[in-house]
Amino acid sequence: MRVRITENKTIGYQEKNGQYFDILETGKLLTTQPKQFPIGNNPIFSGFKNGQVLKDMVAQLNQLPEGVLLSISEIHSAPTKSDDEHIRLYMNDGNEVSATISTFAEKMVHYPSIVAQLKDDQKGIIDLEIGSYFRTYLKDKEENAASQKKN
Repeated sequence: MRVRITENKTIGYQEKNGQYFDILETGKLLTTQPKQFPIGNNPIFSGFKNGQVLKDMVAQLNQLPEGVLLSISEIHSAPTKSDDEHIRLYMNDGNEVSATISTFAEKMVHYPSIVAQLKDDQKGIIDLEIGSYFRTYLKDKEENAASQKKN
């Protein structure tokens, strides 16, 4: 009798109470054997739990070129009233990405070319939900302040 073992690769880590739990390339969050620190350059996940949303997110990540995947620092589950698969990413270059899981890979593959069009000192939010547009952090703060005054 032969036993064949296939080891699943860790694609990221879910942080909980200062400990890090592996998220495998299959979309499974391991709930045992936490680590004190994440290993390597895999993204840190926040707000995810075992289930279809996490599996869908990991399936999208598995479609990305390695260079794009390595540019992601954090992935936050950020559901809204209109989109229960809304995510917010924090990138290693200082930008933020707002997206939805179902179209994430096909839009995120263009991230390097979007960032290449920005000025070197320009950082902000790249919205990939419907189209693709960029707004600087300064513009975002101004819009939030204006909406606060109205309320």
